Amino acid sequence: MKPSFPLFLLAGVLLVIMCAFQIAVILNPSLTLPSPEIGPLGFDRMVETHPVTRHRQKEQAMVAQQKLGVMPDVEHILKAYDPVSVSAAIEPGYLTQQFDIPVESFNPLIGRGGSAAQIIIFTDIDCEQCRKRLKAFLDQVDLYRDASRFVLKFLPSEADEFRGGIFMQMAWQGGVFQPFFAMVLNHKNKLTPGDYVNYLEKAGLDLAAQRVMMSERMSLMIRDLQKDIHLAASVKVRRPNGYFLNGKRLGTKTYPLEKAEAYILSVLSGQEF
Repeated sequence: MKPSFPLFLLAGVLLVIMCAFQIAVILNPSLTLPSPEIGPLGFDRMVETHPVTRHRQKEQAMVAQQKLGVMPDVEHILKAYDPVSVSAAIEPGYLTQQFDIPVESFNPLIGRGGSAAQIIIFTDIDCEQCRKRLKAFLDQVDLYRDASRFVLKFLPSEADEFRGGIFMQMAWQGGVFQPFFAMVLNHKNKLTPGDYVNYLEKAGLDLAAQRVMMSERMSLMIRDLQKDIHLAASVKVRRPNGYFLNGKRLGTKTYPLEKAEAYILSVLSGQEF
């Protein structure tokens, strides 16, 4: 039998190489074998990483995780970053800014035309919750309702849904807005097209006149409503309802909506608020 010394020699050489690599890894952890399946925390799937390096990376990941602590609730994060509050935070003076909001001829008016107190409201009468909030607001300031000027502008609660705005325009252009608006404001549950038509007819706009307005003025009414929508975006109102008293936004921490009656009284008395 021939001596097998060369095999022992080869095994010895391989052993020396492996020992040298382990020592190198201990001195320099960056020398690792490929690890293509590293998990989110950097250690849970490192099946091909050297054991020494894997242990060190695991310890580092655990320390990093402890530093992060318990992650806050997702809804809490979303509430903290409400679009309105974020806009207010990044734009100095937003909460006290006074906007110049033009009143167009197609905007329905309620109350006294030449009043010192002008309240502009971006709303959508087709939205049941918007309607309830609007009624609650008007009831709140009812004492000064006849002495103030209320301007209604359209802002849809759902994108590209113009129905409420169109029927509001028909009532305004047909000269029956006051009775129509009173009936709509007191309507319970969701409004249907039939409800709108019925209320317009009861207010004094007959079916024939309604058909003419729908067939001949629809594109013009939509164009006007789009002006209100663009204007709402320019004054940072993203959803109905949005209230402005003489250009100042109500419903903020600076001007809470529940104090609207006192603000209106101040304006009517010739004072600032």
